[in-house]
Amino acid sequence: GKYLPLFTYQLLVDNESSPPLEQVNLKATQIIDPYPSPEIQRTSMHVVPRALGIIDQNNLNQIDALEQRCRHDHYYNITKAADSCSFIMSYIKGVSGDVLPYNSMMFEYEWDAIEEPYVLLLTNSSEKDKLYAALHINDSTKNPIFEPGSQAVGEGYVLDNLVDYSYYYNWLIDYDFPLIIQAGEFDMQDGASSQVLWMRQLLNVSAEFWERDRSIYYYENYGEMNVGGYFKSEGSFTYIAVPKSGHFFPYDNYPASYAIFTDFIENHQLTCQKEGSDCRVRDFMCLAMNKCNGNGQCGLNGQCICKPGFKGADCSYALVRKENCPSCSFGANGTEWFYFSVNEEDNWELSIGLEGQDEFDVFITRGGSGQSPNQFNFDAAFKGMKNFTADQGTLGTNKLVIAVRVNGFDIPHNKGNHNTVHASYWSAFDEKKQAETFEEAKQEVMAEMKPAHQKVPFLDLIQAFLEDFIGSKPFFQ
Repeated sequence: GKYLPLFTYQLLVDNESSPPLEQVNLKATQIIDPYPSPEIQRTSMHVVPRALGIIDQNNLNQIDALEQRCRHDHYYNITKAADSCSFIMSYIKGVSGDVLPYNSMMFEYEWDAIEEPYVLLLTNSSEKDKLYAALHINDSTKNPIFEPGSQAVGEGYVLDNLVDYSYYYNWLIDYDFPLIIQAGEFDMQDGASSQVLWMRQLLNVSAEFWERDRSIYYYENYGEMNVGGYFKSEGSFTYIAVPKSGHFFPYDNYPASYAIFTDFIENHQLTCQKEGSDCRVRDFMCLAMNKCNGNGQCGLNGQCICKPGFKGADCSYALVRKENCPSCSFGANGTEWFYFSVNEEDNWELSIGLEGQDEFDVFITRGGSGQSPNQFNFDAAFKGMKNFTADQGTLGTNKLVIAVRVNGFDIPHNKGNHNTVHASYWSAFDEKKQAETFEEAKQEVMAEMKPAHQKVPFLDLIQAFLEDFIGSKPFFQ
């Protein structure tokens, strides 16, 4: 999987300078659970075992320390990093009783029982020469021709283990060559979880590709429609996450593997084979959003686009702005959410406090009112707060959205509590405008005071009047 895009690249380049009869008739490239971006993939191997309960919260400090060591060694000593990065999976195996890294649905000893007959067949069978001929390896100069693993090969590839090969994927995408990445959901090392992480950061696909809803890949199997995976496509590139499969997708789920293989070779993309359906799930996604509660439009990707003044994934929350609520209090019954926006030109400050027995969590996204943070999507988060103050100096931006979740549900007693949220805005722009208004009012009153010698005795009176009138702090004694 790491080298197929490189081979494809070289074949296509050679084709361009070769006469027609010497060109390779290359149709497409299909890759299962590739390993092109070592640092990202090796430091995300904990995701699947964590989700499945193979490791628990008590193992995360060890995982964090090992991932830090992997990144450190990758910079200072790439040969050492090959061992330190792979030890992350060795740790997961060690604390789990030897779960198979390539398929978290089984243990190593279970895979050994599956693999052993094939190894014996290719090493001890009296018909092995015929097998080698059928596999086109009978003329190999390697001795022995077949072995399940090679220490010499492994040592020869140490320096290549942590080399990033994502360049060749992007070259094929830009070349518009049919390329599909298939990812087994139960592969802890190179499966669906790590594939998405590196592709999001490194692949030359549009942002819309990741925002689009996935399509269900249906295929016919003995007269019934089965699910072979969940896919997205853009141009000639396709990504599909495959259920009921680890690293060895054709072995784990052969019918789905064969259907995807033949469909992609014949059509250069995956097609919807379910009659009367486009295989997309956006309608179900929009249904879950309650049609955006009348405060927005559900797009083709199944996500709500909220009208100005509304927030939340389903547009169900009114946005609290400084303009309509510079200092406000809100009742919160049970678990409730509140959304605040900041869109300032000058320095600002937002203070939030909770009156009651519970605490609140804060989720922040940068970029202004177009963003909608929640418990899954945020740029910064603060948990278990009673009081929270954010300002331009701390967060480094003048445009952001802040979501507050009041954790007001008493789980042990299965009941909701009542709390009160207090919020107040301040901005340098408002203070500047207030000072300007104060100065203008003072000048008007002073101008009406005659004769001039009467101005001094009245200064205290004027100051008191202006303070009562516009509530500003004194600026002269």
